[in-house]
Amino acid sequence: GLTDDVAAEFRRIALEEGEKFQDAFLRDCDDDSSDFIAGGNVPTVADLLAYPELAQVPQVLGYEYDGLPRLRRWIERMGRLPGHDDVHRTVFKIGAFVQRRKSKL
Repeated sequence: GLTDDVAAEFRRIALEEGEKFQDAFLRDCDDDSSDFIAGGNVPTVADLLAYPELAQVPQVLGYEYDGLPRLRRWIERMGRLPGHDDVHRTVFKIGAFVQRRKSKL
């Protein structure tokens, strides 16, 4: 099973890497001038490639990116894109399974 120590280490790594991503790629997402990695209000291939890696942390592990507001807003924006839920249906199922297993520990 997933021990508390292992879960804490997963969370620490997720937050550390999330902060690096936010600082490197979402610097300009504090205001209304840029919503996505390459700037502007339309996602690019960069957003579409980065999103699955970063979104799996909250979707599967149930960890939020606490203290990383730009990253959280970007994930929320990406999650509102048309077709998002259809494409990520399998990840949602895996996330639900993992959360059920964690609750039994």
